[in-house]
Amino acid sequence: MPSKAYQNFQTNLQQVDRLLETYDRELARKIGKGKRSLDHLTRAGLVFLCSSFEVYVESCIMESGDIVVKSINAPSEFPRSVKKKISDAVKKEKNELSPILFFDDWKKYYTDLIYYDTKHLNTPKIDNIKELLHNYFGIQNSDIDDSVFPFNNVNDIVSARGDVAHNLFGDKYLKRATLVEYRDTIKAVVTEIDKILYSKLPNTIKKKPWKNTY
Repeated sequence: MPSKAYQNFQTNLQQVDRLLETYDRELARKIGKGKRSLDHLTRAGLVFLCSSFEVYVESCIMESGDIVVKSINAPSEFPRSVKKKISDAVKKEKNELSPILFFDDWKKYYTDLIYYDTKHLNTPKIDNIKELLHNYFGIQNSDIDDSVFPFNNVNDIVSARGDVAHNLFGDKYLKRATLVEYRDTIKAVVTEIDKILYSKLPNTIKKKPWKNTY
């Protein structure tokens, strides 16, 4: 099976599908009132969609980090970019005992760094996702081509969610077809991120992290 985060995302995505079903039922029932009267359903669907995506990114990064620390025996086995991230973090710590804390339990130090960064993820835009994958798993930015589908549309979708969150009664109607397009794009992005981790994590852990059954 794919990552647990991927499976949970599929479950969470059902909320968006239910809102689409409600939209269709209400549209059939309110003949003559127009689609704009159902804008609240599509806007709610967009918020659920992006929240589900953000939860996926956080959960998948943390799940992958747990797999890494359970699979390697020493921090020397981390990719170079991960070593640099940890080294920089230790240097920036105000606590003078940080090097000792890292030496005493480097696995906890690494997973705590991941937890802190994922919990402070402002928006799940592509550059932020690239940074997490690079800093904690050594995955190169070039492994995510944000100039092609589906990654090239993520930032626009996340920005659209921001507009909804800050302007609950927006002037622009969010069409059902647009929400479906957004949903399909985010689904594709989640699958691609899971596959990237599936193919790249073995460089560090020397085994597949989960099954490729997408």
